[in-house]
Amino acid sequence: MSHILVASLTGVVRLEGSGTPLFAATIYHPHSRTRTTTGADGRFSFKVPFPLSKHSSHVRVVASGAWPRHVPFTVESTTIDLGDVALVPLPEFFTRSTIGVIASFFGPRALTRWCTLSRLEKLLLACGFLCTLLIALPFAIDRGLSIPFTDFDEYIRESFQRVSWIPSAHTPVQYAGIRDYYYTNVSYVIPSGEYRVARKGKEGGPVIQKYATVRIEPGSTFLMEPGANLLVFGTLEARGTPDQRISFRAAVPGQRWGNITLWERESGRSRLAYCSISGGSGRKCKGSEGAFVREEGGYAVGGGLLLYDSAATVEQTSVSDCEAVYGGGIYLRSDSQTTSIPSTQDTTRTGPPVAGGRTAGPTLWRVAVKGCVAKAPEDKTRAGGGGGVFVSGTYPELSACEISDNRTEGKLACGGGLYVATGARVRLVECTVANNVAQAEGGGMYAYKIRDDGDENTSGIVVQGGTISRNLATGAGGGISGFNARVRLTKVTVEDNRVTMGGPTEAIRSSGGGVLLKFETAYAARTSVFLEDCDISRNTAEVPRQPQGLRAADFAGGGLVLDAPGKIPLVLRNVRCAQNDAMVGRHFAMWPRSHYAGWDGSWSQVRCREPENEEGSQAIYDLSGANSVRPIVLPLPDDCSSLRPPSAQVDTVVLHYTSARNVLPDQPYDRESILAIFRAEVPGTREKTSAHYLIERDGAVIELVNEALKAWHAGRACLPTGESDVNERSIGIEMVRKAEDIPTDEQYRSLALLLCDIKRRHPKVIRERIVGHDLIRTLWNQAHPPQERAEEKTDPGPLFHWSRLMAELDRNGFDAAK
Repeated sequence: MSHILVASLTGVVRLEGSGTPLFAATIYHPHSRTRTTTGADGRFSFKVPFPLSKHSSHVRVVASGAWPRHVPFTVESTTIDLGDVALVPLPEFFTRSTIGVIASFFGPRALTRWCTLSRLEKLLLACGFLCTLLIALPFAIDRGLSIPFTDFDEYIRESFQRVSWIPSAHTPVQYAGIRDYYYTNVSYVIPSGEYRVARKGKEGGPVIQKYATVRIEPGSTFLMEPGANLLVFGTLEARGTPDQRISFRAAVPGQRWGNITLWERESGRSRLAYCSISGGSGRKCKGSEGAFVREEGGYAVGGGLLLYDSAATVEQTSVSDCEAVYGGGIYLRSDSQTTSIPSTQDTTRTGPPVAGGRTAGPTLWRVAVKGCVAKAPEDKTRAGGGGGVFVSGTYPELSACEISDNRTEGKLACGGGLYVATGARVRLVECTVANNVAQAEGGGMYAYKIRDDGDENTSGIVVQGGTISRNLATGAGGGISGFNARVRLTKVTVEDNRVTMGGPTEAIRSSGGGVLLKFETAYAARTSVFLEDCDISRNTAEVPRQPQGLRAADFAGGGLVLDAPGKIPLVLRNVRCAQNDAMVGRHFAMWPRSHYAGWDGSWSQVRCREPENEEGSQAIYDLSGANSVRPIVLPLPDDCSSLRPPSAQVDTVVLHYTSARNVLPDQPYDRESILAIFRAEVPGTREKTSAHYLIERDGAVIELVNEALKAWHAGRACLPTGESDVNERSIGIEMVRKAEDIPTDEQYRSLALLLCDIKRRHPKVIRERIVGHDLIRTLWNQAHPPQERAEEKTDPGPLFHWSRLMAELDRNGFDAAK
């Protein structure tokens, strides 16, 4: 055991420079773990033990407001005087700032405490600190601590975020390059730069997994190698700026890559803004309704962008020079049966949709789709369609978009600009659909069997504002073609569209330069066709140079064609037509079976801004060849007819002829002069007369008085069965001809079709109740004394061939008409 020497240490602690004694300064002797403090005069004195074997030692002096000092000394006697110990004052930072004061207070004390520890205690404390540091380091990295020249920190962040139960304000993972997989629950950032994306794995490229988020910074360029794809199950935020767009394009000129695919509901939070997508060739998918899968061996869809069951937002983005079988530019589809029908009553919004909007499908705002192709495969297993955009089973909204210079290739490929397929409902607001070409139907847009549910504002295809112009179809419907599709056009300009012969449709070879709407089933509950405040101008159903063997009806309806088998609710309000051209039906052509189309308004609401058309090119034309006819409604004034008695039932048709030879000898068939005679506006006419229908020389049927009213056409007359109230129970038909004229073939044909229609509405009209005015006037005169007899009538006269009419009735199934 070593001998112990107890020595007395003394001294004075002063502040260097001023010599001011420091009060309450601590003097600590680490060897004996003893300490003392200075008095008011800065002096200290205390006893410390020393082993005799130790000849030197030291003390540590710590005082507030001064740097600590280490003071060595030599053990030579029992009294050791350290003299004046000067401490250097701390800078102003430690005396004036809060952090400095705290540091100056706790720092020396911590250092003093550290000096009192044994080696073992110091070792244990250092190990504890190191363990704490190792545990805290990953959290610090996750919160943003960066380790330069390595991806170790990014790996730590990625690993932390994949363990989703750790609560933390995560910093996005930012790798130096493109990853093959972006994992669930992880947020990534791809910094601005140029990246080369290779085709890898089953999906053909990078995959953003469900619940992952990838944000691409503005100015990035992605060079996509041939066949490469980007598949998104999670959230993709590619938001560029007007000056720094995000580009996806082919890495090898002339060789196409795949596309960007947003798949299923969780990708609906994705947003693409100020992006450029070009050179894509789509993703191969298999299946039909309810079984759509990503699988090699299928057909390519969505040349640049594919959204499946996704309500993502795409804005200020261009898709160009892409191709696929369906949707050369963009393919939008949903097979979900639970998607609710959106409310689109707000028809005023023209800007981008607000977050959380009610639109169920994707939203496209200011998207330009240009120069894309829907190309049918060479094996002809698919027809292809939707050169610009293809929509199936979903309810997207397109606002201020431009769909132009797209085309379809293939005999049955429809919808040069837009194809709206089964189960879809599309709303276009202030869009431009221009310069698109379809090799079949619908140069601008084609709608096929789309939904009939919902109110009028959620019709199958709703176009509000914008233009549909300069589109071409080589089959039918240069601007718009619809098949069993509800269509609503409001404030739309349809102009300079054209159809030419060469498409697959045989029944309508080159019809509907502007709009073609065809129905195979009747949608009686709601408005199927609604046109309001529209301008239909300069559209053409082009006639070939040598139309031998083709009917005029094959090139009908320069502006619009309606073909329907039954009652189709139809509204035309304030529709303006000008300079449309077709062989027949320069503006509108109604197929005969469309006669039962429901009606809201009248043809007078359709204003044709051009002079009288040439013979054979009526502005509004009823195509012949079936067993019904669509009259042109030009009503006479109300004082040219009266009400039928409530008990009256129509069971008779009376035939007449009329002309304007007494008013205009050189123009006996002038329609306006004939109508002026009915209105008693011509000098010499004694009273107003009327008939329900007028059949012109070319077969056009004009409705003058509604069948529910009594027209003044028969006068004093008596039927073969004895009834004398002929006007009350009959319908009068005037044929435009002079007494010496033979009725034209067109007049016989139209008369027979009209009689078939009348019989459907009034079943009591049979062949025996179709009589001439001359017969019923003769019967009246025979039944009355000479003083009561009326002027004899000669219409329809001996040149009217009743046997010809009966043969036409047989040909059109008059007796079977119901």
